[in-house]
Amino acid sequence: MRPLHEKNLRTFVIDVARWNLRGGLGFQLLRLLLLALIGLGLYAYSYQARYGLAVTGMNDIVSWGFYISNFTFFVGVAAAAVMLI
Repeated sequence: MRPLHEKNLRTFVIDVARWNLRGGLGFQLLRLLLLALIGLGLYAYSYQARYGLAVTGMNDIVSWGFYISNFTFFVGVAAAAVMLI
């Protein structure tokens, strides 16, 4: 790693990529599993965005309520984080 005062964006990205690729086999398998879960979630989200909330199998009230309650929950989490800082 280079001293902090010599870093620019390019060297920072290279250092982070090099650090992220280090690790044993277990770490790499865990990283691969998490990337696969992220990909599956993005696919499910795009499928739902393409075909609508009917693909969830929930009625209209439940599916919209799920998104609204998650939104208000994360607004509260963000407000709590601001209060902690």
